[in-house]
Amino acid sequence: GQWYYGPVGLVGEVSIGTNNNEDVVNTLLELNYVNRRETLFVYTQGRFLRQHRGLGWDESDSLRFGMRWTPDNRWALSSEFTQELNAFGTATTESLVSFQLRYRY
Repeated sequence: GQWYYGPVGLVGEVSIGTNNNEDVVNTLLELNYVNRRETLFVYTQGRFLRQHRGLGWDESDSLRFGMRWTPDNRWALSSEFTQELNAFGTATTESLVSFQLRYRY
């Protein structure tokens, strides 16, 4: 589902299924903003994965902060910062920063 109030959007998604015969529940929550010219898009996301393994449910959660800047219809620059909160029961959490530059001709 999604709801927009002017330039601010709230998006939510839940999916339920199986991976390799294990039950899975995915949840995504996003808060975003787009400027008036629609050249700048900024978002924050929470992603929550639950997977039923042999002895019970395991989880992996992360927060993401990102942006996409498209000054015209040929160029796009995007970046994202991801912080794992937990990763299927491990105490190790990782951070990831990614950048992407796209040119369309």
